Formats: sequence, C-alpha cells, structure tokens
Amino acid sequence: MLLQLFAISISVGKTGRLIKMVQAARSGVANIVEGSQASAASKKTELKLTNVAKASQEELLEDYRSFLRQRNLPVWDAQSGEA
Repeated sequence: MLLQLFAISISVGKTGRLIKMVQAARSGVANIVEGSQASAASKKTELKLTNVAKASQEELLEDYRSFLRQRNLPVWDAQSGEA
C-alpha cells in the first residue's frame, strides 16, 4: 500500500523525481551484477562498481525517507518490527 501511494504521489507532477529513483534502483542492480562479473578479472573494478551500487541504493533510500517525512509518515528503523 505504501509503495502504491508513493508511486502515485511521485508520478503526479514529479516525473523527474520518479525517473531519478528508477534510475538509481536500476543502476544499483546493474553495478552489482557488473561488479560480480568483473571480480575474476579485477578486484579494483569489482570494489568500484560495488561502491557505486551502494551509493545508488543510499540515494534511493534517502528519497523514500524524504517522501515519508514530507507526508508526516513514520520512518521505521530497519530493525523495527514494522519494517
């Protein structure tokens, strides 16, 4: 439900943010895959791509948190029972 609310709220007049978030999610996944494939050839490349993926996912997480704060919705700790 929250994800649907999020998608609807973001897409109404804010397609730029939605596109940015989709790109961050896809980029994170793509860099993890590429980093895994590169691991046999270069640990340096693997580490670089893994760090890029981590940064993309952190950016996406902050966008979600911002969405919740703007709507006065609770931001759950990752260890909480609600999460």
